[in-house]
Amino acid sequence: PLRDYVVEEINKGNIVIPSSEDGRSYNAKAVNVYELIDQGLIPEAVLKEYEFDTEKPVVEPTPEVTPEAKKYTVKPGDVLWKIGKMFDKTWEELSEFNKLKNPHLIFPGQIINIPN
Repeated sequence: PLRDYVVEEINKGNIVIPSSEDGRSYNAKAVNVYELIDQGLIPEAVLKEYEFDTEKPVVEPTPEVTPEAKKYTVKPGDVLWKIGKMFDKTWEELSEFNKLKNPHLIFPGQIINIPN
């Protein structure tokens, strides 16, 4: 929700994107709104105006792997039903087996255990 605000602030020069020493290329690192908040670059009034929740997303811990489980590392664009389809499982089975609080919220790099 803060995208337009952040872009506007970058264009005004209030938020500076780091560049190379020679100034010819910008840093390829993504602009992270939580880092901008931590740096004090987004005022509290703006956060309230956009009703922005400042709590960082919590990646759920991966349950212990049982010997009969396979591991799958989530890639960008993955969703639980597609992962389930690859292993002939339903998204509900994967969600229950991994004890996911929100099966619609998985992150790249997260490990999903696949029951045999």
